[in-house]
Order: sequence, then C-alpha cells, then structure tokens
Amino acid sequence: MQNFYNTDDYPTPSGIRLTLSGKMQCAPDFTCGPQIRHMYILHYVIHGKGYYKANDTLYSVREGDVFVIFPDDLVFYYSEKEDPFEFCWIAFDGEKADEWMHCCDGKAQYVIHQNNMDFYAGVNELLAYTEHTKNISPLMLDSFLLKCLSGIQSSLEQQSPPSNAQKYVALGIAYMQNHYNEGITVSDVSDKLFINRSYFSKIFRQEKNITPEAWLIRFRMEKAAELIQRNLRFSDVADAVGIRDQYYFSKLFKKYFGITCSQYREKFVKIPT
Repeated sequence: MQNFYNTDDYPTPSGIRLTLSGKMQCAPDFTCGPQIRHMYILHYVIHGKGYYKANDTLYSVREGDVFVIFPDDLVFYYSEKEDPFEFCWIAFDGEKADEWMHCCDGKAQYVIHQNNMDFYAGVNELLAYTEHTKNISPLMLDSFLLKCLSGIQSSLEQQSPPSNAQKYVALGIAYMQNHYNEGITVSDVSDKLFINRSYFSKIFRQEKNITPEAWLIRFRMEKAAELIQRNLRFSDVADAVGIRDQYYFSKLFKKYFGITCSQYREKFVKIPT
C-alpha cells in the first residue's frame, strides 16, 4: 500500500510536509532503482534483509534499520532472496526539511542501525489514521511526521543502548502487531526471536507488567472491537484477528469487555434503517 498526500495549499508549523507513506512486503526478486528522488524518504525494515546503494556505497540493511534516501541522490535497493524485505516508509520535503534531518543526525547517515520502534509506531499510526479517515487533516499529518522523526532522534540520543531484554520485548511486540491475524501464539513469537519461550515470558512481564499471552489477547480484542464497529460479521472479525474458533473468540471478547459481541454492537454501532 502507498498513500500520496497533496498538502501544497496548507502551511505546516514545522516547515516540513509529508508527501507519501506506505508499507510493503517485497517479493524475493524485489528491486527498486536506480532512481533519483527529490525528497527525503525514510524506510524502516520491519522484517527481512536487503541491500541499499547510495553515493556508490553498498550497505547491508536488516530488521530494525532505517535507511535514508536523500534528495537528488542516485539510489538503488533490493531484497535478499532468501529473506526478502518488509518495510514501511515516509517521505517529506519542505523549507526546513534539511534542518530536521540535521537534528536527527540523518545528514551524516544513510543507514541508521538502531531499533527505531518509535519511528515504526509513528508510521503505523499514520497509516491507520489515513486508512480510516475520510477528511484528512494536514495538521494531523504534520504531527505524525514529527512523531516519526522525534522517534529517530530519541533513539540516537540514548546514552546507553537498550538491553537485550528490551530489544527482545520490542521485537516481540512488533511481530505480534504485524502477525496477530495469522493465528500466532507466544511460542511462535519466541521461535521467531530464537529465544526460549519461558525466558521471553519472563522478560516480557518484567518490562511490561503483563504476560505476552495477555498482551496478545488485549491487542486482538481491541482490533476486534474496531472491526465490530465497522459492522462486520462476528465470524469474519474472529478470523481477522487470528482466532479461528468463533466460540472461543466470543468467550474472550465477553471476558475482556464484560459484554457480548452483540451487546457491544448494539451499544456502539448505529445500524442504518
């Protein structure tokens, strides 16, 4: 998916302007370029590996990295065939775009080897907002863009790197957010991280004061509530959040919200007559 934004007619307090955003799961033979773009584009690698070439230098990029396309640079990037890219991105320009990139230390770096989860969260919120909002506000786009950039700046300014436990928890949450609809379990998450399930559960509780099982259920139930408000069938909602047993889904929903799916719909959804 890719969203284009035309905000030329609206002033932005920040002096920068979001022009596009998107998310993509690349095929094993994915390539892009060589090309020249006239804006800044920041890609966050959600999963997979690949290569990015800019200024005649080839960089290896992988999960958690941000690679930056600078205006008027000739760039080329492609997936590793055995483990292709999944990434999301934002693009922006504006009279103060250079200043913001200096603040993020991006002017000196084509690849930022940080686990920029705040940047990733900002892009996800941006995509969710634009997907479900008819009348998009340029000021809201500006706020999402600033959140993404401040996420990179914060990660670069950290005095001490995150612990291994924090990294595993952040990666586990990102994996659950992106694959909850596939019926994954906590064991699937720990397997993906190549760590013991008991260890993952222990560090997750320490970092988040909640078990990973409870976190995943909460995330699925909140997503389910959003879908019920869109008046989808309950069986389709259950399948969409990765719970194939509709009876079990209904039981979880009632336990989490205190009311049944039907009662929730009657309370929060207005059915056209």
